[in-house]
Amino acid sequence: MRLGAHESAAGALATAFDLAREDGAESLQIFTRSSRQWAAKPLAQADIDGWKAAWALSDIGPNEVMIHTSYLINLCAPDEENRVKSIAAFTDEIVRSEQLGIRWLNTHPGAVKEQSESWGCVEVAATVDRCLEASGAVNTMVVIENTAGQGSNIGYRFEHLRDIIGASRYPDRIALCIDTCHAFAGGYDLGSAEACEEMLQQLKQTVGWDKVAAFHLNGSMGGLGNRKDRHDQIGVGGITAEAFAHLVNHPAFENTPAMLETPPLESGERSFRTNLDRLKAMRRPS
Repeated sequence: MRLGAHESAAGALATAFDLAREDGAESLQIFTRSSRQWAAKPLAQADIDGWKAAWALSDIGPNEVMIHTSYLINLCAPDEENRVKSIAAFTDEIVRSEQLGIRWLNTHPGAVKEQSESWGCVEVAATVDRCLEASGAVNTMVVIENTAGQGSNIGYRFEHLRDIIGASRYPDRIALCIDTCHAFAGGYDLGSAEACEEMLQQLKQTVGWDKVAAFHLNGSMGGLGNRKDRHDQIGVGGITAEAFAHLVNHPAFENTPAMLETPPLESGERSFRTNLDRLKAMRRPS
């Protein structure tokens, strides 16, 4: 795997590459706008040029960078106000991805509130289709992330991801990101290498490994199936080091980008270098 992290792009997008270099990251995820606000200024040409120049000097390849969309976006919002805001924000995220030359745009599918999960899957697909068309983008791939299933969020079962892709008019424009914390919280056991392989086999049978564009490698603070999105350090909690080692060395995902979203250490320091060192130490000689 191409091991990396979600780095801050505060101030200037290009600074994310400096942080990635400090952490020893081989792949990179960023926000291009606030993750907690609806409003966002358009990207300035200077930011776009600075980003592309920094990327050209980096060892991180063209398929090893991913944008994470705002957490506010709900692609299956039942209420009209949230739906309108989500469509506008997600379309803008696609445009930004296209402007920066970033192929992968990662998003959570959304929460259905009082509606059914099957309804939500169809609505997510319809919203993705609408936003792709409105953006005019030709290169950006929408990457749907599995969720922990907190509240009424869909996407915690691989069947949801399958149904979203199946309902889209553009299934070839949709890929997946598998978050280990979310999978564990959603009920997929990652307590051993054998359990990890069983989870991957379920993924293969339901959606197919060819649909996986990236992984988020995160420990989980809660127990198996707790449906809570609470990330932890690598090798801490119910997701074992053996499971991470199995995933990191899996031949099917040899060149797949896998980014950390681990919380700060107890000291308050950023955790990415520490956790990347742990993951790299798990690599077996080829």
